[in-house]
Amino acid sequence: MSKNKAKSKKLSWAYQFKRLLWLLTVPLSLMLIKLAASHPQRTEEIYSRSIYPVLRRIFISVNSCVPFSLAELLIFSAAALIAISTVVLFIRLLLRRTKPVVFFKHVVTLAIAAAMLFNSFYLLWGFNFMRPGVAELMGLNVENRPLDQLEELCYTLLSDAEELRATVFEDENGVYAFNGERKDYLSKIPKAYERLSAKYPLFDGDVGMAKELFTSELFSRFGISGIYIPYTFEPNINIDQPPLLILSSAAHETAHQLGFSKENEANFIAYLACSESDDPCVRYSGTILALIHCANKLNANDRQAYYELYSSYSAGIKRDLENYNKYWNAYTSSTSKAVDKINDSYLKFNSQTSGTKSYGEVVDLLLAYFYGSTSTAD
Repeated sequence: MSKNKAKSKKLSWAYQFKRLLWLLTVPLSLMLIKLAASHPQRTEEIYSRSIYPVLRRIFISVNSCVPFSLAELLIFSAAALIAISTVVLFIRLLLRRTKPVVFFKHVVTLAIAAAMLFNSFYLLWGFNFMRPGVAELMGLNVENRPLDQLEELCYTLLSDAEELRATVFEDENGVYAFNGERKDYLSKIPKAYERLSAKYPLFDGDVGMAKELFTSELFSRFGISGIYIPYTFEPNINIDQPPLLILSSAAHETAHQLGFSKENEANFIAYLACSESDDPCVRYSGTILALIHCANKLNANDRQAYYELYSSYSAGIKRDLENYNKYWNAYTSSTSKAVDKINDSYLKFNSQTSGTKSYGEVVDLLLAYFYGSTSTAD
């Protein structure tokens, strides 16, 4: 077949409709997802503890050589390329300078690319949603607990936070700040995970340092403090936000990199990892993360008890929290709410039935961790 005939065949409507058969890989993936969800132990053995660690090791060895976020570069480059090419082709179609089948070919290509992205999402990371929960893996007894345990835990975390707050650096406004290069602090997160794995082998594995997002301010407009991109195996951190939770956010995204997909579990693991750090700044960030969620839960159940708790916060912790809340309140908009709804739907699709509320479910894990477990993690 000549080159002209081959080209003509590929631009035929029949050939383009034939290409749409690639979209059938999505139902196949959905079947595998359902199968994995119905056999969590097998998913743990075959994927989370066998296939995924190998993939993670390979990708980290590559992206760790690059000081910037590969994911950020690829996402914005791809978005720009898709937008520009689609607009140009559409204009050419309107001006009758290209055939309708050429534009249809472009649409089909984008649909196939979207299907491949969906499939590779689960192959590279998403099947971790279907593994057993970290409570089961650690032998934690998650159950309904009396309110006084929650209140006691809040005061325990507050006591730890107060002790750490006295050792960290303040800026000219009396707000917690980094005393040195931010990357030096971020480099302590993988070391904290190394210490954690010595205590709990469940968390053993290669992890890389979180990447700083160049477009962090844009991510703030979306209401995003950090994001894990499984296509490059990179934890990414919004560095425009106040320092208070930057390190615990890095630990949260690193937990995702380690293969723990659920948000409440990533928050819990972030607290555990930060607690193992030899740097008080890392421990303070992790403790404040846990305190915020526990205090919010207390407020939802007993507002008076919460007010009494908050009144006992030191001036330094109050300044840190007020500065943090002031920053994010400035970015509350229809855009951030829309992104939050998208995230909520994404989490619910991936077996987190409470959606974005699952972030706060870390409290159940913290209570189980502090007040009793059924066995020791292996």
